[in-house]
Amino acid sequence: TGSKVYDPPNLPIASQVVAHVTRGRIERFDGPDEDAEAVRAHYERVARLFGIEPMFVDSWHQGLHPGTDTSPMPEEDLCLWGETLFTSPQYLHFHTCGKYPPGEICWMVESPTVELDGRNLYENGRIQVEAFEVFRSCLDQHPELRALF
Repeated sequence: TGSKVYDPPNLPIASQVVAHVTRGRIERFDGPDEDAEAVRAHYERVARLFGIEPMFVDSWHQGLHPGTDTSPMPEEDLCLWGETLFTSPQYLHFHTCGKYPPGEICWMVESPTVELDGRNLYENGRIQVEAFEVFRSCLDQHPELRALF
């Protein structure tokens, strides 16, 4: 996802590539040479297209809608998958490539665990509504939402 249109809109890779980030800056990509180089080149190309800072992480957040349709498969239509699953709490995504939200390149991390103040806010991609009073009181007011969690 991004705020500008470019082609191709995504970069399928065959293997896992790990980004090393320090204080919001991508220092390097590690993985099989061909894939890590393809990722780096994609960042450079997109940055050149729009005159933006390539190796920047603006923000990250989990999808927020537990009722998201998770049936699209990335191997069938990567664009549809990315745009649909963006809203699912099963995925954490990072906004990168550009010093502004949402940036132009998004990383999708499936089924993450996110800790907040010593408690899991998300565990394996599922929001832990019972761990936080603010969620429990909301669900007490709207019990029809409980089935989503």
